[in-house]
Amino acid sequence: INNMLGSLMQQGNKANEAKLPPTYSFDYIMNMTTWEEGKENKKNTVAFMWDNKKKYTGVKNEGDYIIIDNDQEIIVQYDNQEKEANVMPNVMKSFSAFLNESAEENNTKIISIKRTGNRKMIHGLKCEEILVETEDANSKNWVTYDLNTSLQEILSSSMGVQLESFIDEQYSEEFKDAMALYSESTNKKDGEKSFMEVTGIERNFSVNNSNYTIQRMGSNQ
Repeated sequence: INNMLGSLMQQGNKANEAKLPPTYSFDYIMNMTTWEEGKENKKNTVAFMWDNKKKYTGVKNEGDYIIIDNDQEIIVQYDNQEKEANVMPNVMKSFSAFLNESAEENNTKIISIKRTGNRKMIHGLKCEEILVETEDANSKNWVTYDLNTSLQEILSSSMGVQLESFIDEQYSEEFKDAMALYSESTNKKDGEKSFMEVTGIERNFSVNNSNYTIQRMGSNQ
């Protein structure tokens, strides 16, 4: 606990001392929608942002942004209505050891993976169909390797959670660059279906920090 508290204090100091770049530039912003069968009117949409070097990652939700600056280990939360940017420590890094242990206990236990040989283009990217059976569900997935990353790898770089904690270690290397653009999963227990679809991928997206008032621990600049 003392080590964790010390780490949190260090993260707080980093947030106060961090110098934001003029802009945060991203190579990709990917719009993703999830829903459950029969609940199409309750779809959830979120966008993930990243640059190819994984220096910056982020989320866009309902017009606002949350950007994780992996170099400075800070989180910047943008309010586009108030035009404010709140700089906070990336506390997820401080809890990474706990997150790794927890994720390993609850990771996806894969029973089988089958490549069907089916291929098609989605959003201009080459995709292949993969069927995955886990302890809990069967899923049909369309994945691409053209983006040279996966959602798990993006989260891993931001949270400090090892990739093999998200998925069986024996498959982590194989799928570290596999980005799912569509997934249809059926729960084995109750037969309920859930869906994920990437509805669009934009390139060269940026956030200009000069458009925002920077807030730090109760002060502003």
